[in-house]
Amino acid sequence: MVAKADTEDEERQIEQLTMNKPVKRLVVQNVVQHTGRYYKDYIYIVRVYHSVGAYSIIHQTFDDFFDFHMSLIAQFPEDAGVQSAISGKQSVRIIPEFPPQMMFVSEAVAKLRMQQLQSYSMGIISLPARISRSPYVMKFFRWMGEVLHQCWHQSMRKKLMRVERILQLVLEFGEINSSTEVNR
Repeated sequence: MVAKADTEDEERQIEQLTMNKPVKRLVVQNVVQHTGRYYKDYIYIVRVYHSVGAYSIIHQTFDDFFDFHMSLIAQFPEDAGVQSAISGKQSVRIIPEFPPQMMFVSEAVAKLRMQQLQSYSMGIISLPARISRSPYVMKFFRWMGEVLHQCWHQSMRKKLMRVERILQLVLEFGEINSSTEVNR
């Protein structure tokens, strides 16, 4: 039980450290296939380095990135190259283009998207501070998550429980061995 409490304390400390700190850099480290009852999805594991020297790991799907991109364009239309309805002038686009969507995604495509999402994300965090440090961008790259985060925690809890059980068995076995050695 001590290991579980320590892990939760560490998670809380990391979250507090990274909560309102800008992203310094990030690395899309891996992609993992997540299969649900009626769907198959790929989850991108991103290591986010913050300006305080700490890093966190976040998990986002391609759809999460897409929704983020669409909301970012809606929040900063003048930086997305959107034509103004009032003046009719088109602004200069500084928000990077998003990788194209596809109907069917294979593992090879998901791996290719890692590089594309890496480039896109680095482009986002290198934008002017009014965008890169906006609450929306900082929230997206903050250590949290929804369904996967819960799944990840459940799997970590299961692993911790297995480790605790193994340690308990080892300790019991050690006590049995030491008591038999004493009796000899």
